[in-house]
Amino acid sequence: SKIDVVSSGWQYFDQMIGGGFGPKTLHAFMGESNIGKSIFLANLAANAVRGGHNTVYISAEMSAPKALKRLGANLMGIRMDDYDSFSWDTVRVKRALQQVGTGLTPPGELFVKEFPTSSATVQDLENYLLEVQDIKKIKFKFVVVDYINILANSRNPNSENIYMKIKQIAEDLRGMMVRNDWIGLTVTQVNASGLSNNDLNQSNVSESKALIHTVDSLMGI
Repeated sequence: SKIDVVSSGWQYFDQMIGGGFGPKTLHAFMGESNIGKSIFLANLAANAVRGGHNTVYISAEMSAPKALKRLGANLMGIRMDDYDSFSWDTVRVKRALQQVGTGLTPPGELFVKEFPTSSATVQDLENYLLEVQDIKKIKFKFVVVDYINILANSRNPNSENIYMKIKQIAEDLRGMMVRNDWIGLTVTQVNASGLSNNDLNQSNVSESKALIHTVDSLMGI
């Protein structure tokens, strides 16, 4: 039977991933430091909201206000430098948010949650997400995690084996998506050979090749 996929919000990108993101999947994007991985994730999250999908952006790296600033600027079509002054004008904000969506489909709900770096496990994430769903009486479609390498491993919290750490976190994160019928998006770093490389491949994945063996797709940005 045909799998119902969800658009990324970009037509060309959808073509590259077989039409869109399928249910119960985990997708990773790799790139070097400061190339814009978090901004890329924020753009995908904003596209999901525009498409009518309830979306949560989980940050284990930047603060929730900073992440919300990026998402809000994208959704309201303003420059990030203008966000602070713009956000004080409630009338303009309300008018801008009314324009979010496709026109036929109302926008999805957006949630932003910050967890301390290297302290939150996948179980912590799942407990939070299920609690929000229950309280708000909604169902998430997209779960965006920034980013997988700085989550904590609940199975072996004190292990120094990087391969096993990333393998188990990736397995747990994908398992969470499968159990709850969510679409997971995350990012990861490239290794030294991937720096300034315009043609990234699987050998450029940082820390652990186990990530490649677990995710449903891996793309370079």
